Amino acid sequence: MAEAQEASRNAPSETNLVIDAMTRLRPGDVVFVPGHRTKGRVAVLTPARGKGVGGLLLPVVTDDGRRLQLRVKDFPVPPRRVAHIKLPTPFEPQQQRFLRAAGQLVRDLDVEEPDDVRDYRPKWQGGRSRSQRRSPLDRLAAKHPVAACPDAPQHVRALARAERLERDLANQRRQRRNDDASLGRQLDRVLHVLEQLGFVQDWSLTESGERLSRIYHECDLLIADCLGQALLDGLDPPDLAGLVSVFTFESRNADAIGLPPGSALNARIAEIEVRHAHVNALEKRAHLPLTRAIDAGFADAARSWARGDALAEVLEGGLPGGDFVRNIKQLVDLLRQIAIVASDRHTRTIAASAADALFRGVVAASTGVSAAASGA
Repeated sequence: MAEAQEASRNAPSETNLVIDAMTRLRPGDVVFVPGHRTKGRVAVLTPARGKGVGGLLLPVVTDDGRRLQLRVKDFPVPPRRVAHIKLPTPFEPQQQRFLRAAGQLVRDLDVEEPDDVRDYRPKWQGGRSRSQRRSPLDRLAAKHPVAACPDAPQHVRALARAERLERDLANQRRQRRNDDASLGRQLDRVLHVLEQLGFVQDWSLTESGERLSRIYHECDLLIADCLGQALLDGLDPPDLAGLVSVFTFESRNADAIGLPPGSALNARIAEIEVRHAHVNALEKRAHLPLTRAIDAGFADAARSWARGDALAEVLEGGLPGGDFVRNIKQLVDLLRQIAIVASDRHTRTIAASAADALFRGVVAASTGVSAAASGA
């Protein structure tokens, strides 16, 4: 099977075979050419001239005395000499008298048309239809010893199936190699960003890296970086709740109300934005997904709720009650993580207090309803 495949790959194309055969023909050689132009046998007048599929021309005379210039496309199969005539003298291929005499010599020949040419006759000349024609490969296969095997069709189908499976397997292996290479490159890019931010050193996690590994949030890289920069330290529970909400909240519209001008948290938020820009720059250079932007649109509401303000006051900004509860729950979850991973003990205590202060009223009640519903 391998030898047959190798032979198939190395075999010249049918077009190249036609070109080679045309250039080998000499004046007086007689060949059969199916088609409306030639109507059968022709004699070569002069050697083929020109090059390539479109430029090679073979001057011939038909058996009815017409002079033609045959191109590669006129030969469905390579032309094969079936006879040879001595062209009339003097050699005057431009004269009709010469062409009639040469045509008569061609017409008087008693030669049989080759099978491969007969396959390509027009149907009105007794040729086979396109679906009935046998390709050169089919004719070659018919002469092969395997053609006599009664189970040959099953063997051919099995071979085709085996070759298809081999191709599929090769494609899967190639895809696997590409995936492995792509994964390796992405790992190198991630590692470079982690090293730049101080989370990894010499293939080992630093203290900041250990902290990062315990944060489960889409902004984990930025949150761990801000913890390392002490941007969440030194705040009371309401202010920490408002500040941390910039990581959890995403405005649904551009009119979300943030902190009022002059708020003490605005300076911290500005510093976090600087760190976010730094993280994004590293991610962009490494062609990695970018950490989403922070959003201070919920900071005032979170701080008010942690301070103990009534729900009606907190919702004066226009935030729907359902969105408020959902955002508070997400904020509580992140604060509880910070209460575990923050390196500063005071910050851990404040984060736990902020989470407890937020988890009250409608938020706690909705959690109980959700738990009861899931238990049912």
